[in-house]
Amino acid sequence: MDILIDCISLREEFGICSVERPAIPSAEQTLKIYEVDGRDGSLTEKGNWRDIELPINFNLLDEENIRMKMRKFKALLINAKKLVLEEEPDVFYKIKFVKMGDIVNEIAEHGEFQLTFRLEPFAYMDFTDTIYLTNQATIFNPGTYFSEPVITLYGSGNINLTIGETNLILKEVANFITINTPLKSAYKEQLPLNNKILGNFPVLNPGDNKILWSGNVTKIEIKPEWRYLL
Repeated sequence: MDILIDCISLREEFGICSVERPAIPSAEQTLKIYEVDGRDGSLTEKGNWRDIELPINFNLLDEENIRMKMRKFKALLINAKKLVLEEEPDVFYKIKFVKMGDIVNEIAEHGEFQLTFRLEPFAYMDFTDTIYLTNQATIFNPGTYFSEPVITLYGSGNINLTIGETNLILKEVANFITINTPLKSAYKEQLPLNNKILGNFPVLNPGDNKILWSGNVTKIEIKPEWRYLL
């Protein structure tokens, strides 16, 4: 089976294929359990979801010595960000880092090895279009977990903005402002603007999310990054 890393096919570029179909592990949630004297049962506090580790076995067959090809392949892994499996091309996984095991090669033209990918605990929908709004609307999150969008609002002055269940006050907007929920940052190009927003960074919950505003707004662009919990 072919694997794509940062849109590069390992089979086409390096002659590397996975030995078997990888089994995607389920994400685990952090839990804190408290025992309380005089109370039957325990109290449970649910936390965030842990990263997953995905081991995949590969083999490489080449007409020439594989060592130079493997050096180039390792360079790709250093900054790898995106993993796509051939059997599900419509989703991708965000890579935290990749650990490579030893290469077993009894002959110079063949090698076997294992990669262990540390991934975020989500599958992201690939090819998600940016949403453009010039009027207030309701947008639908088709995923199974809340989305952390990147929102660019075009307008001016003081603006009240509602994204799903989050209310924001934007102060003294000049032409546009970008609200980046994954980075917990607001900015205009390279200029930090966290001091110009009041409220929590917005998320888009599964299902319908209303987008409302008051003030001088000409357009809103939303990059949603829909995702599924593993």
